[in-house]
Amino acid sequence: MSSQAPPLEPGGNLVILGSGWGGYSLLKKLDTSKWDSVTLVSPRNYFLFTPLLPSVTVGTNEPRSIIEPVRKIVMKKNKKTGLRNTRYIEMDARYLDLDRKVCFCEDITSIKATDDLLEVPYDKLVVAVGAQPNTMGTPGVIEYTHFLKEMDHARLIRKNVLDSFETACTATTDERKRELLHFVVVGGGPTGVEFAAELRDFIREEISHAYWEVAHLAKVSVIQSSDNILNTFDAAISRYATDHFKRIDIDVVKNSRVKAVESSAVIVQDKTTKEERRIPFGVCVWAAGIAPRPFTKDLISKLKEYQPENGRLLKTTPFLEVLGGKGDIFAIGDCAGVAEPELVPLAESLFEEADVNKDGKISFDEYKVIYRKIRERFPLLQGSGPEERWKHHANNYNDGKPLQYLTHDQWEKVLANMQSSYKGMPATAQVASQQGEWLAAYLSGQTSSPFERNDKGMMSYVGGSEAVVQSPLAGNITGVSTFALWRGVYASKMVSWRCRHLVIWDWVKARIYGRDLSKM
Repeated sequence: MSSQAPPLEPGGNLVILGSGWGGYSLLKKLDTSKWDSVTLVSPRNYFLFTPLLPSVTVGTNEPRSIIEPVRKIVMKKNKKTGLRNTRYIEMDARYLDLDRKVCFCEDITSIKATDDLLEVPYDKLVVAVGAQPNTMGTPGVIEYTHFLKEMDHARLIRKNVLDSFETACTATTDERKRELLHFVVVGGGPTGVEFAAELRDFIREEISHAYWEVAHLAKVSVIQSSDNILNTFDAAISRYATDHFKRIDIDVVKNSRVKAVESSAVIVQDKTTKEERRIPFGVCVWAAGIAPRPFTKDLISKLKEYQPENGRLLKTTPFLEVLGGKGDIFAIGDCAGVAEPELVPLAESLFEEADVNKDGKISFDEYKVIYRKIRERFPLLQGSGPEERWKHHANNYNDGKPLQYLTHDQWEKVLANMQSSYKGMPATAQVASQQGEWLAAYLSGQTSSPFERNDKGMMSYVGGSEAVVQSPLAGNITGVSTFALWRGVYASKMVSWRCRHLVIWDWVKARIYGRDLSKM
């Protein structure tokens, strides 16, 4: 079993769909000189640094500080190569004609050259269209809540938050004021938590002075389906974040799910007691996960013989090639996931490869070699080193007695156990960015090894100048000191020096002069 693939021969027309973390990182690192043409298609003509969107909702950061125009990177690529073979098209990808290898795109702006769909031919195509908010079929979500995935979302949230305070100043009863100033966040993941934290800081540091007559009635609540917020983090961090929210007066409604959303209230059900209650709000932000975009669902349907039934992600090989795409279609980011390896059907061939001396069994030395090859071929398989795994196999398949070798039957059980250890990659900017950079190298003929994620940990701002960090190297870090680390990492990850300088200057301005209160 080889962990390598034949080197990809660049050439022809490369089409990239999406200007988010995956698509932008790919274009930035790609050697465009090796392709006849490179076309990036996206309805958004800029890259958006999504982790700082919650900061934009309250004015900690300005909108233009966290965006980078796509055409800047296009210009740089054309200038560097002198070929002018890289271009950008401001359109939305609708569907693919797999036989003709054509992507049909639609102009969804208000100013159009034509209402007809544009045909964009490709030799290789990369799907990096991201995902859309998951409403989970909950009535009223689209009509009455705000999402937080795009810049327009952040601007509208900011406008409505300030409008709630302005309106509360003229309300005639405290009950009505409390309703207007109750800000509800559905979803206790990083997006929901960071928005709630930023809003709490905004109310405490700016609103309390400017809207002194009503600010004391303001309340921020987070509705979470599990025991603690940030439940994708280590349990200790998750508990710490929940307790910290309590200390800074952010209400966490635990073990609850939203059954419906009305124009000014959410209907919440306790998952344990099944009791329902109505929670009024002035502004509700929905941050409860992601779902596939129409383009992704259409492509999954077209490739249904190769893709899981009712799948939400485009399943790929470890080389990020879409299953059923004949090696011409790749997928990265939130719209994709590496398929679980099917090791059991390969049991016989793997046994023959492992059994070097052909004695009909696998010794420990032979096992170490094949184990390493399997892990290299499928990096997402979880597990310790071969020595620990060998002891595990002895306990499970040899009644706890020392294991001298593996038989055919035991080997099949070992592979089934390895297959069950598969763990998909999280839908994060970190993963999408790494996939984009790896795919750029692969499409430039610079690597033949499969993609392997480099887990650099997770972090989240939790309000009150505190952050939480989960690092593979440093472990769990919490408290005030982590806030500087959180900001430092985000500043370092900005995609240009322009953005980096603007973001840091925004933080300085907010510290010295306070956040802007204009409703624009």
